[in-house]
Amino acid sequence: MLAISSYLPGVINYTQGFTDPSLLLIALLLPTAYGTAGLFLRQRLNEDSRLQSIRDVMNLLATALFAAAVSASAGTQILIWDRNICRADSAHAASNWWVGDAVALASLTPFLLQFVLPGVRRYLGVGKTEPKSGRIHQAFNLYVNLTLA
Repeated sequence: MLAISSYLPGVINYTQGFTDPSLLLIALLLPTAYGTAGLFLRQRLNEDSRLQSIRDVMNLLATALFAAAVSASAGTQILIWDRNICRADSAHAASNWWVGDAVALASLTPFLLQFVLPGVRRYLGVGKTEPKSGRIHQAFNLYVNLTLA
């Protein structure tokens, strides 16, 4: 599901063909990079997935920015491999990719976790009886879907 959600914007926004190999690889790369970051955050965030301290915010930002750097550098290498960009432009492309992801992650994700997710959880009927990992998993899914859109 996550691979499809990262594949469709490439086709729609960037008008790449359905069989473009770089698009297919990047569609697998992004959920893998951010999914791994989400699994790491499951162990770091508080059980209610709200940011309660500076430590929680720093864990979220450090992990998200590292995942953005990994996805930007690996994605740029895929684009070089497929000859969509030349090697001389790789540093510029990777930094633009990282800055775009970093700005979205650093500004939108804490807001969503703090103010939007509790209302969504109340609407879905997810209460205190849910296991600890389920709530963070929902926050991660919302986080990934919104950052890939």
